[in-house]
Amino acid sequence: MAYIVGNREKVWGVVHGDTYYRRVNRARHFYRRLGGYAIQREAVLRMLANGVKKVRIHELDTGRRYVAPLVAFITYGELINDGHGEQWVLPLNRFREVF
Repeated sequence: MAYIVGNREKVWGVVHGDTYYRRVNRARHFYRRLGGYAIQREAVLRMLANGVKKVRIHELDTGRRYVAPLVAFITYGELINDGHGEQWVLPLNRFREVF
């Protein structure tokens, strides 16, 4: 079963099985200051409660794909709030590139 993760204004990604899938534009979504990708705190907690285990990021502008355990966002990520709500940023070196 698949479901959409987001809020009333925006879709952040889709969950299918135990994996959260997110398509991004690296030039726009890559958090340069911390060198990684962010997920809303609320979404991370909700997905963990619902059994989601992995995050897959697909950079549309580069074609690269990455995977990381969802729990790594809490374990190794940094919780920030830069005006878009609380988000956990996981550095790219905590992801594994997949093909």
